[in-house]
Amino acid sequence: MPSFGVHQDAIPGFVRDTWFRAEKVGDYYGQCAKICGKEHAYMPIHVKVLAAADYAQWVDGEKKKMAALADDPGKVWEAAALAKRGEAVYVANCAACHQPNGKGMGPIKPLDGSAIVQDADKTKQILVLLNGRAGGAAPMPAWKQLSDTDIAAVITYTKNSWSNKTGQLVQPSEVALARK
Repeated sequence: MPSFGVHQDAIPGFVRDTWFRAEKVGDYYGQCAKICGKEHAYMPIHVKVLAAADYAQWVDGEKKKMAALADDPGKVWEAAALAKRGEAVYVANCAACHQPNGKGMGPIKPLDGSAIVQDADKTKQILVLLNGRAGGAAPMPAWKQLSDTDIAAVITYTKNSWSNKTGQLVQPSEVALARK
């Protein structure tokens, strides 16, 4: 960005960062400064500098947009859709420890046939995911960073997978209630 006296080379596969202080509000433009490949001419740079209050208002608007796109915890899900989503959440977050077959490994407790998974009181499993569980050779970490829908989905999946055929369904609203 010539206007800011900033230059940074891009390296494929690496995150590069730099910083600068813009002194004036406005739109600033730059262009890739090295012949870097066939799309070199199509690498324009645009930086929009806002006043602090305008920036705060923009951030607020973006947060509202993101919240609107997030899952509504009040939505009532069908079992099949929730279990399908739960399988994806399980594979991404749980299978590394509990194994894809739910059998656990070493000090990691199995979910297949687990008393807490098969318990009729769904809140017990919800609280384990939200708060984790200390003790034992392999404590369970808290998964509060997952959305209410993802927690409901993965619990629904584990309650109805492998030999766990509880027929139980956990709705995101139940997780939201337990989160309070």
